[in-house]
Amino acid sequence: MTSKAAQSGKRKCSIPHSVANSSTGGWISATEGVCAPVSGELLGVLARCLALEQLEETVIEALRSRIPERTILVNLASPAAEPRRMASPGRPIRPWPARRRVPPLLAVPIQDQEEVLGWIAVVDGNHYSEESTKIARAALREVAAAAGIPTRNAHVHGEALSLALRDPLTGLFNRRAFEAFIERESQGAQRSGRPLTLIMIDLDEFKPVNDRFGHPAGDALLKGVAEVLLSNLRRSDIVARIGGDEFAVLLPETALDAGVKLARRLRNALASAQIEGGAKDVRLRTRGSFGVAELGLSGGCASGLVEAADRALYSAKRRGGHRVHRGQGRRHLDPTLEAQPTRKPSSQESRP
Repeated sequence: MTSKAAQSGKRKCSIPHSVANSSTGGWISATEGVCAPVSGELLGVLARCLALEQLEETVIEALRSRIPERTILVNLASPAAEPRRMASPGRPIRPWPARRRVPPLLAVPIQDQEEVLGWIAVVDGNHYSEESTKIARAALREVAAAAGIPTRNAHVHGEALSLALRDPLTGLFNRRAFEAFIERESQGAQRSGRPLTLIMIDLDEFKPVNDRFGHPAGDALLKGVAEVLLSNLRRSDIVARIGGDEFAVLLPETALDAGVKLARRLRNALASAQIEGGAKDVRLRTRGSFGVAELGLSGGCASGLVEAADRALYSAKRRGGHRVHRGQGRRHLDPTLEAQPTRKPSSQESRP
């Protein structure tokens, strides 16, 4: 039997599987969730939001104007069960607290071309009247109907921006992104008085890898180095490939001594890593030189921080590499870590 919705040509809203089977509960069912007519005015407001975060905040404000007494939760990034942002009555919009249990919700998926892109919801409960629930459902459907295309556009914009800021080989941030990050983090550290440390890294003897094994092996080595760095860093740390075999690690809320300790750990991790070289039985090993500097000891600006870390890096290179040097102002302190011998590679390994 053909449903009335199908006969009228309206597409039903499906339910995100991952959320519908979570602890949230209370989803508007597929039989109820016929997409509402799109409001041209609301669509225009949402369409001007290119960034996903801005779109989520605008969606919350649109729902607030319709149902101000309800707590609103949204996730326009994916149909995952975890909300990204929330707003309670009379309180500002804020990120969803980590590890907080998701309450029962009345929710609607955000769709475009039958693909679920995210969802919007209000906290539900028996203490809400039938009339209040009816109004909330109508508001959710109206905003969801208008948010589908803007959400798709925000996803595409975010992907394009990510590609523009990422190194295509390693997936790390590129120099352009690094320069933006270090300016932002330097200004924030200056305002808050919190430390900010930079580690500059240059691989020792990278060129012989390309000469001996070819550029595919060199590419494999760079990707392997990126994986080693990421596996030893916090999520809040920023790592970038800023040149051929040069990397940078920005450490928010980290003082110089702690940065030196981390550089030591990264240096040892690189020296012990065995990276597949792309060819059968080829295992590549490499070492690196490290320069470490702290913002407060380097003139208090991004350019001074980069200059101090660079000088420390090249001091380490001049002393033979495989070292960690720290920088301070216009001079270097003594090396904090001397080169350590590494075991001789086996017949199955190759090291530049």
